[in-house]
Amino acid sequence: MRILAIDPGLARVGERVVEFTPMQIKQALTGHGHADKDDMLAAVMRELNLDSPPRPDDAAEALAAALTGWCQGGSAKSPPLYTAPHPAVPRFDPLDPGFRARREAVDALFKPWTLIGASGSHLEAQLMTRAAITAQLDRMLGSCVTPAEVMDLVESRKERCLLMLVDSIAPDHGEALINQLRVLPRPPAVVLLLESTAWLQVNAYPLDRVDAVVKTQSFGSGVLIEALTAVNRGHRYVDPALLCALKANSRGNQPQLTPREQQTLEELAQGLTNREIAQRLGIAETTTREYTRSVLQKLNARNRTMAVGAAMKLGLLLQHSRQDGAGR
Repeated sequence: MRILAIDPGLARVGERVVEFTPMQIKQALTGHGHADKDDMLAAVMRELNLDSPPRPDDAAEALAAALTGWCQGGSAKSPPLYTAPHPAVPRFDPLDPGFRARREAVDALFKPWTLIGASGSHLEAQLMTRAAITAQLDRMLGSCVTPAEVMDLVESRKERCLLMLVDSIAPDHGEALINQLRVLPRPPAVVLLLESTAWLQVNAYPLDRVDAVVKTQSFGSGVLIEALTAVNRGHRYVDPALLCALKANSRGNQPQLTPREQQTLEELAQGLTNREIAQRLGIAETTTREYTRSVLQKLNARNRTMAVGAAMKLGLLLQHSRQDGAGR
């Protein structure tokens, strides 16, 4: 099909009709000949500074042909209407002051640790080690690509290590490896980096078995700094970006707590007494006891310790001070 760009006034006085193929129109407005209807509509709206799409749909096609004719003036040698946009700023721009500041903060948080990296990708494992060398992290032991390598390296050290573990390390996302590490005399602190969230469940691994869980797509937003800060303080951490995935993947048996019960649970996790909780929440101590009793009942727990443990497994406590401390 060929599209005509006609100026009715010129046609009446004998001027020639200009014909453009769809390919020529697409190239003129978008810079390539494979644009779809949405691309072409966006180009027309951009060039004419329109706030809404022209109607009916045929009007957009007519305007596209007219713009091409106006631009080229009937000559294929005229410059195209489309100008290539400036390249998008990369998310990890080494010249960006913000990126540099975040990198320096992460490096400082790594400094106290003996570091181990682990990923099922040889490329990722190599890049982890290269990044550590660049940051002059002298206590980086290396990066592993199998669970067996991780176990060997951790068991070879007397001090407690920090393991940066990508979930690609094994088909089970590292669950068996974590179970093995947890029974060691001095298990490492583990930051699990998730590349996929489709398998994540609120009442299953890894929320109750690792020190921090971070979605790799969150890198560049400061989340890794938050996670490492929590780990260094002996806290657990879950990337807020994972909340939607956890909710979507929930098995549907999570107890529903009222806002006051959730507040009470969070204070219980800090080891506070009923009197202390009442003072912090501004309620009567007897009311606090009722909330505590209700929380224990909903979590099927016999005592506060069991309630906090159950809440961690269910993802009801996203950041919680661990009882055993950092152990360093």
